[in-house]
Amino acid sequence: MEGKPPPRYTWRVAIFQGVCWAGAWYLVGSPSSVGVSVALLGLAAVVMAVRADVFSRTEKIMWILLASALCFAEIESIRSDQRQRASEQQEAIEEENDRFEQVLKQNQRSFEASLSTMASIGSTAARNLRETTGGKSFCYDWMFVQDSGLAHQLLSAHGLYDVQSCHGYVAQVDPFVLGQSFLGPVNIQRGASVILPDIQLDVASQKRGYNVFITARNGIFTEFIRIRRVDATPSTQSRWKTAIRVTALYYDAPRTEYVVLDQSDRGFPLESLGDDKDWNRAGHLPKLDVIRVDQK
Repeated sequence: MEGKPPPRYTWRVAIFQGVCWAGAWYLVGSPSSVGVSVALLGLAAVVMAVRADVFSRTEKIMWILLASALCFAEIESIRSDQRQRASEQQEAIEEENDRFEQVLKQNQRSFEASLSTMASIGSTAARNLRETTGGKSFCYDWMFVQDSGLAHQLLSAHGLYDVQSCHGYVAQVDPFVLGQSFLGPVNIQRGASVILPDIQLDVASQKRGYNVFITARNGIFTEFIRIRRVDATPSTQSRWKTAIRVTALYYDAPRTEYVVLDQSDRGFPLESLGDDKDWNRAGHLPKLDVIRVDQK
């Protein structure tokens, strides 16, 4: 019995393997979808199983190398697919972040617009309330004394708003004498005045003091008027000099009293008020610029 001829590595096998090599090289260079390399690897395995009995050494080596190349191509295809999915997922995340950022910006703009509207409404409401109550405006008794001792009085309003429903009275101090009451209620427009009855001072006296107590819709005002007789000079219009100090206790801040007006005529001897308790007590209170506060 004759033995089998030795296996030969034919051209047809070489050409088939070359095609498989070309396909493997293409798959390595341009990874296809997952599964193509597995299919080619399976096809090569079937061929190898059919021709296993006639493999030469060279063909076995080539089939092993080809199977390794297809295996490498499949691994590269899997990695490429994973990278592609990761890239697509990253792009989706970035796109979603961009949309979310746009939504946040739009919400922020809407929130700021709402705040601006609310601030405008609040400012309008606060202004309307100040116009109704008088805000931080106040009224005070402006007193001018002639050389004859006749004191003219004007009840004046100071501030950005009208002072509504003013009541009050004037009391003389040193000695104490309860003076006139205002005709109330008196509404005083801002910058305007109401004439009050004149007061006749004793020309023989060198000083006089009055405390004025006023209530209005927005608060309580206390005024200290101090009058001193000085020697006449060519530059003075009257021998009587006046100093006034006005304090305010507003109803919207009932625990804080402010000095809202503090002024004196040129030549008034302020040192003569050193023992005046009412005057000095008011001088230690905090000052308030009523126009600046109401402008906010």
